[in-house]
Amino acid sequence: MAKEVDELTIADLSIHPVWEFVAWDETAVKPVAAPPLDLANKLVGLEVSLASGANCWAIVGNVDIHSEPLTNHFMTISFYANARWHLPRYFDADFISGGPASISAKFELTIEQMFPVTIDLRPYVAVRSTVLFRHLNAEPARRLSRAELIDLAVKRLH
Repeated sequence: MAKEVDELTIADLSIHPVWEFVAWDETAVKPVAAPPLDLANKLVGLEVSLASGANCWAIVGNVDIHSEPLTNHFMTISFYANARWHLPRYFDADFISGGPASISAKFELTIEQMFPVTIDLRPYVAVRSTVLFRHLNAEPARRLSRAELIDLAVKRLH
């Protein structure tokens, strides 16, 4: 049962937390029955904890269980709060208009009440990795230059 990513609901994520992109379509996903060995080409729907202590549903993607740097800079997250809100990464074109301040405002929270966001992916993967439990800050510890981002992405392919 393939679905468009934008059509995933909290009910879908409650039943099947892990979804894999369908090979022939970048926007369609299908549920993964058992915890996978990695999260390549997959999304995970789960409850995350905000700095305020509140929980909310989110979809997390681009997690590389073998690379802390790749996950730190390329991980994606979309939050559910009366609608689905995608948090752009610091190098995405819409970061200024849709970044941490904008997402926090959607929740009627300050940045300090929203971030860091605690993300625990350990229950959804059949292996252990240090990248599976993380705190997403409003800003990364260090922003990479465009050349460094490209270099990191290219290394991922090898």
